Amino acid sequence: MVKTIINCNIFDYENYKENQYIRFDDKILEVGSMDDFKKRNNEEIIDFKGKLVMPGFVNGHTHIYSTFARE
Repeated sequence: MVKTIINCNIFDYENYKENQYIRFDDKILEVGSMDDFKKRNNEEIIDFKGKLVMPGFVNGHTHIYSTFARE
């Protein structure tokens, strides 16, 4: 099922955009201004009421020597 976050602000570490929407299912399908938003049939709407959306932090940090440590 397609879900849409509406009335959100988006910061992607380079750009800050206000009053946006994000349409997604298991991946992002569409991002745009609320001025251009049109509700589609059978989509779940989630109103963020001006809250901020940012990408998640991913930490690929490891210590290779820990792999070889004995208990």
